[in-house]
Amino acid sequence: MVVCERGRQHDDENAVKIGFQARRRFWEEDHGIYGGISWTDQDITQVWYPPYGYQRAKGIIMGAYIWDDEPGLRYAAMSPAERLQAAIAEGEALHPGYEAEIEAGVSRAWAKVRFQRGGWPTSYQAPARLREPDGAIYFAGDQLSALPGLAGGGRFGRSCGGAGHQRTGDGHGLKERPHARSDRL
Repeated sequence: MVVCERGRQHDDENAVKIGFQARRRFWEEDHGIYGGISWTDQDITQVWYPPYGYQRAKGIIMGAYIWDDEPGLRYAAMSPAERLQAAIAEGEALHPGYEAEIEAGVSRAWAKVRFQRGGWPTSYQAPARLREPDGAIYFAGDQLSALPGLAGGGRFGRSCGGAGHQRTGDGHGLKERPHARSDRL
């Protein structure tokens, strides 16, 4: 849960992503997987295989995409190195020999990101206060749309924030920019 300066609070998804660089594209060579997602019943939830770079020597694989509260909180409580080790251990059940294939990894637990504290809002209705300007400040992003966590929601939020560029004569020093048209976004 995030509590903003004015006491507003909202819940965010406890999302975690973990990416690995593999020594070789074992998912293609050994399993014939050319892009796609494997769903698991483990905390890692999903493993994503890239839909590009086929038959190259090395590859990047998303070793975990987590968004449920309990596994997300468990992974967020770990250090980055512990997250990598836990995801490798769980991936081993899906792909025996997985650990030997991994060269390097990186993880992001959005609950640990300062000023964000979560992946995306669990609510599909942004608080009305966030949709209104605060003086010359406009908020923008997927958290203001009905599509939180999705690229389309970010474009919608951006178009709402772009309205601030259209205002003139309000005493906030904003100048009209003819090329900033929110209806094009």
